[in-house]
Amino acid sequence: SKPSANVTLSLASSNPEFGKIENAENNSLTLTFTPENWNVPQTVTVTGVEDDGTHNKTPNAYTINFTKSVSEDAHYNDKQLDPIQATNLDNDKAEVFVSVVQKQPCGNLVGEGDEPQAEDDPECVDGYKEVVLDREFDENQLLVIHTDELNTVANLRLRLGIAPTMPVDLSITAWDDIKASGKAEADTEAVFSTEKITLTKDNYKAGELLTVSGKPDHIVDPDQPYYIRIRIASDDDEYDKLEPIWIKCINANTDHFEFVKATESSNTVDEDSEVNAEKPSVEYDLSFACDPQDSVTVTFGIEDETELKVSPKQMTFTSENWNTPQKLKIDGKIDEIVDGDIVSKITLKAKGENTDVEATDEIELTTVDINKAGINVAAVGGSYREGSEDVITFEVWLNAKPQAESVVVSMVSSNPSALSIVGNATLVFTPENWDTHKTVTLKVGADVEENEYVRINLTSFTDEEEAFNKLTAVTPDYVIIDTSGAAVSLASAKTVLKPGDYVSSVDVSLSQDPLGTLTVTLLTTNDKTAAVEPKTLTFTSADWSIKQTVQVKVVDANGAPSAKSVETISAITSTSGPYNKVKPKKDVNFTIYQFLEKSFAYTGAVQTIDLKPGKYLYEVWGAQGSNAFAAGGLGGYASGQYTVDNAGTWYVYVGGHTDTDQGGWNGGGGGNHTGGAAVYRGSGGGGSDIRSRKDDLQSRVIVAGGGGGSINYCGVPLVGAYGGGLTSGPLMRQHLHATESSNNIGANQNGTYVNNDPGVVCTSSVVPVNISAGSLGKGAQGGGGGYYGGAFYGSCNLIYTGAGGSGYIGGVQNGQMKSNIRSGHGAAKITFIDE
Repeated sequence: SKPSANVTLSLASSNPEFGKIENAENNSLTLTFTPENWNVPQTVTVTGVEDDGTHNKTPNAYTINFTKSVSEDAHYNDKQLDPIQATNLDNDKAEVFVSVVQKQPCGNLVGEGDEPQAEDDPECVDGYKEVVLDREFDENQLLVIHTDELNTVANLRLRLGIAPTMPVDLSITAWDDIKASGKAEADTEAVFSTEKITLTKDNYKAGELLTVSGKPDHIVDPDQPYYIRIRIASDDDEYDKLEPIWIKCINANTDHFEFVKATESSNTVDEDSEVNAEKPSVEYDLSFACDPQDSVTVTFGIEDETELKVSPKQMTFTSENWNTPQKLKIDGKIDEIVDGDIVSKITLKAKGENTDVEATDEIELTTVDINKAGINVAAVGGSYREGSEDVITFEVWLNAKPQAESVVVSMVSSNPSALSIVGNATLVFTPENWDTHKTVTLKVGADVEENEYVRINLTSFTDEEEAFNKLTAVTPDYVIIDTSGAAVSLASAKTVLKPGDYVSSVDVSLSQDPLGTLTVTLLTTNDKTAAVEPKTLTFTSADWSIKQTVQVKVVDANGAPSAKSVETISAITSTSGPYNKVKPKKDVNFTIYQFLEKSFAYTGAVQTIDLKPGKYLYEVWGAQGSNAFAAGGLGGYASGQYTVDNAGTWYVYVGGHTDTDQGGWNGGGGGNHTGGAAVYRGSGGGGSDIRSRKDDLQSRVIVAGGGGGSINYCGVPLVGAYGGGLTSGPLMRQHLHATESSNNIGANQNGTYVNNDPGVVCTSSVVPVNISAGSLGKGAQGGGGGYYGGAFYGSCNLIYTGAGGSGYIGGVQNGQMKSNIRSGHGAAKITFIDE
């Protein structure tokens, strides 16, 4: 019944060497029943324990004992269950055990390929482990295993019950019938991995594997039973007296009378495969999967005889040649109709002459239509002067036969004033004249303003035959030459403009006399970026052959939409004479760089730069710690690439180096100079960084840490710790009255610090976390600034340097950091990367 509170009881084995309780700790397992699960059975598993292989003639009896139940429900408290009696039956006797096993891939697979591998599994061998299967017995209590004619394997593991005193030989043979075992062995249904297994005191427990495979007979017959006899022989009398072991095997029939089709050809065949050596036939090798035990005739039926043909038209197979392939050749049939690719089938039918053997199969093939609808054009193009009397012709015809409808081909000139079609601009093709070459005549225009490139475009139309509707073709280019020859040319020797070299020039020249005065106006893509001086040039009949030069100056590189822009210089002419509306054959393109490199020195204030979209290399160097009376720690270095997607202002913070007690600008911790050179505690150097928002530490994309402050105490100088870097240099310490030194606290990108020897704090200890400034020493030296600031530390009878600040490259790509690099003030540099 349902308890009002939890009920617990424990159970244990009286002799764990005979039987153990699974999942018990120290031979004790506690079960808990709750008001929710009181009626759900809980299973306790007791497992017999294997001994050392000694045959025990006396049963090993033991009990499973229960403690009294414990519960706050008085009805269920202090209840006692009776012990459960158990016996660990001895399995150690002179006996041959047969287990049916299966090889399965190991549970933890690694690697690839057909050979699985396993990790840390002692039962795994070559990627597989044996799993014991449930055994099947027949009505005579014979073990039953199954094979089939497809070589399906049954695995038997043979082992002994106890160690033999002498080797035990197990001989394996197969028999059609147990009753006929003394007469003849079966040799058609079974294949063994071995015919003899020898087990000794060394391998009796593990045993040996016997593999049984079925043999194919290629005959359609019922499943065939056969028997395996395992005969036991040994000079150990206990084993030698054992009777043979019989195992019943069922070899399942897998034979079916069916076609075997083998081919390396495609499943498509061209219409002209029979006559075109470059387009092969489709070939199948045909045979049968088993012996028909009779003469069988195979015939081939073609679904569409207008598309395919076969050779031969029939084949004959017998018991002698049933598995010898005969070749079936399939070809397409040529027609002159555009009917597309046709899918059709060939039916294979097998019929026995004197038996009821029958089989059918299909081969599906696509006949590829070689008659593709299209317009053929025979034209060579060429160059012709304006007003030429030359006769220009080309020929047009269809490359396939339409089935019924007429096909109209319409022709259009891309520039009729330069090149026109003489006469009717349409051609009509029928199923009777589709391959007749029809001639088209063209006429050159009398006047073109400049050289014109003209093509004749052809398009077909038909009402019902979709394959011929809206076909297109085009002639090569016909060049109609402007005989006036008037042309403006632009040329420049330098088309790449970089900072410090933002000036170039363009030469302007004419090809012939303008027959008067000609004004050429120069244009730029963006006047705010680049300008031309002068913007207009004047040529006359007297000086037209002398080239004139204009200057190209970059007005504002920042006015371009990106860090690298291309500005085009072009020209137009005044509307007079032969140069009416003449444009340069080729414009001049100038590549303008906003900047290649910007360096930032220390100023003690925020510096800015406006960046356009592009890819840049950011580099920063942290400042050195205080350098008076003892060398301050050197600053770190960081670099990385950054892609700017939108134009905007970036803020550069260059760390400062100082020998005062105020600390280096941008995060350096202050020192305390209480006694001049006698007692000098140096300040930390400032970190250097680049950020996208002013005074916003979270917008930093790259940081180089500053070095820690040095110290000189009563003539004992210590060099400041270096700046980061991924991690910064740690504090250095030294006893005032001994020569001992060790590492202490240093900053890293995570804001954590390593404190190897904190000592006794006499003044103060400040460890900054998640801030960029180094610690300000109270009666001590300063830490370096950085992504996380360096710490300082003070203790009795010890002197310490300031720790360096850490670097950061988490906001850039391909970042690198170095420690112990920079002396003096920090620095920064932004370089444009030209991709």
